[in-house]
Amino acid sequence: MNNSQIEIQQKNYRWIRPCTVVWLLLMALTLSTLAIGKFELFDIMNGESLVLFLLATIFIKGAMISDFFMGLKSVRAFWGIIPIIYLIIVCILIWIAYI
Repeated sequence: MNNSQIEIQQKNYRWIRPCTVVWLLLMALTLSTLAIGKFELFDIMNGESLVLFLLATIFIKGAMISDFFMGLKSVRAFWGIIPIIYLIIVCILIWIAYI
């Protein structure tokens, strides 16, 4: 291999791929919700702030899954916005149930 091929390979090499970073963030959010339930941290937080935190994690996780793992990040806006609208509707309905 010549020097230009080695330089191209080095530019394409990443230590952690973007999907791995997204997966690690998903695991961190999942572990945070697990910790709330396991260690009964809901006694520390009041009900509304806990529900808002859980809804935010639901929305962030759903958006990350639709963008990266479903491949909707690079499609037209119409197709990418459908899962986001669905997530917003679900979060609103859950919020209404807890009010």
